[in-house]
Amino acid sequence: MTAPLLSPRESTGPVGPSSRIALLAALAGLLLTGCQGTGEPSTGHAPRVPPGSDPRNTSYILDDTSVTLADGIAEAQAAPGSASKVVTRIWGEPTVADLNDDGLDDALLILTRETGGSGTFFYLAAAVASPQGYSGTIGMLLGDRIKPDSVSVRDGEATLSYMTHGADQSFAEEPAIEKSRHVILSTDGLHLVEVARDFEGEADPDRTRLQMKTWTWLETVYNNDTEKRPIQTGAFTLTFTQDTVQGTTDCNSFRGGYSVKERQIYFDDRMAMTRMLCDGSQEMEFVQMLQNVYSYFFTGNGRLVLELKYDSGSMVFR
Repeated sequence: MTAPLLSPRESTGPVGPSSRIALLAALAGLLLTGCQGTGEPSTGHAPRVPPGSDPRNTSYILDDTSVTLADGIAEAQAAPGSASKVVTRIWGEPTVADLNDDGLDDALLILTRETGGSGTFFYLAAAVASPQGYSGTIGMLLGDRIKPDSVSVRDGEATLSYMTHGADQSFAEEPAIEKSRHVILSTDGLHLVEVARDFEGEADPDRTRLQMKTWTWLETVYNNDTEKRPIQTGAFTLTFTQDTVQGTTDCNSFRGGYSVKERQIYFDDRMAMTRMLCDGSQEMEFVQMLQNVYSYFFTGNGRLVLELKYDSGSMVFR
């Protein structure tokens, strides 16, 4: 079914589940080698796939893998020779709106990934329109077994509302926590970037959790009064699940493990990362900062602060 065209400045529509297929390419240098999966590896930048004819027949990047939908669905083997299938599909109708102010109607979709187990993982992605067709973005992970409610778009900013599970709630129960996220299309049109509202005086650090949102790196402040900021705004992100973290840089995407003990946090020193080479990238600086993180806390204005070892400085995310 073709989604109705709505105003390029404001639109609403139902949302639906999402899907992902695992592939993690070998990392150069400090990152994991020999990681295997199915599908084509993502470069971390523009997916090198032909433009789709419409959002239901377009390729998207989910967990570093190109997934091509045909009439809103895609199937692939869970592993070579396996009878199990990984199924990716659109749930509900795409929400149509102009996300990059170019006068063309883009589309926001929620995709689900089912691998035959109990989990159903949800992603938000966009199909960006051009005269040649639609190009799919990298999917933003929303969570496991959430219950989507609505998507609205105003002036290029999308608001997604859904229900999710509490930290101590069983996935067998209906999700009970209401959540809203605000996203915009990145300037390169390759992924969605979460934006934060003014949380001053409203955020409760004791109730904030790492898994509550995708965190975007704002700056690193060192104790010698120097600062480091991303040249490409919104490019460096961290998204936490129960025991894994995935992220993006200004060149690649990565995924690996982490552990938390009270307020101490440790990132695995060997992670899986795509292997695009980018001139002028701040990627290695960012990864080295993460390797030196030893604790974290939340602020009253909705910031995540990762403290570096030896009291040398702090990474600030929103």
